[in-house]
Amino acid sequence: QARFQYLLISVLRLTALQPNEGMGTLSKNARIPMAVAQYLKDSLAVEHSLEELAKRFSVSKNHLTILFKQQFGMTPVQYLKKLRIDEAQSLLRESDRSISEIASLTGFVNATYFARVYKQCTGHTPTEDAKNAFDTFDNG
Repeated sequence: QARFQYLLISVLRLTALQPNEGMGTLSKNARIPMAVAQYLKDSLAVEHSLEELAKRFSVSKNHLTILFKQQFGMTPVQYLKKLRIDEAQSLLRESDRSISEIASLTGFVNATYFARVYKQCTGHTPTEDAKNAFDTFDNG
């Protein structure tokens, strides 16, 4: 799995700033946050820092944050957290994976930290959401 992640990251590094379909006419300042957002989506389980993202996309941390906020209304770190929580919610609804496994798949260091962040973002625990999804499925 580590080799696969390394290979995936290597491929992403090579293609990160290549214009995607529909992005060819965008300015560099618009392409950078779009490329960062796609990179974050594609490497959800990997730990990212603002420093690493800025270096990878050849911009300063401040410039990246400004561009990203202009495009998405939040910082890259906030965006990554939102992506991870959204994916976790989806996995809780649609799978029978454990909370620990979902935490790992969505890039959280452990289930305790995942549960704390999840509750901060959603107002309820992952266990409550998993139970509600099961009850809805069971009664539906």
